[in-house]
Amino acid sequence: MPEGIGERVVAALGEPGALELLEILERSDADRAALIGRLRIRDDAAWLAELLMDLEDERGEIVRPRLVEAFRAHREE
Repeated sequence: MPEGIGERVVAALGEPGALELLEILERSDADRAALIGRLRIRDDAAWLAELLMDLEDERGEIVRPRLVEAFRAHREE
């Protein structure tokens, strides 16, 4: 995970957006899948569904916990 990823995501999304993404990443597999399904059918959110689906593949299983850790570390600063 690149150093400073938590800060970079917060800079891109803002604090509220980053906190919402953290909450999504911490949900159960079933909850994340349901959310992805709801986002995928919306024209304005399909891109977000695609991004979240990328975090569900084999590499995502490694990346997602690291992102959560980076966000939590950023919040503690």
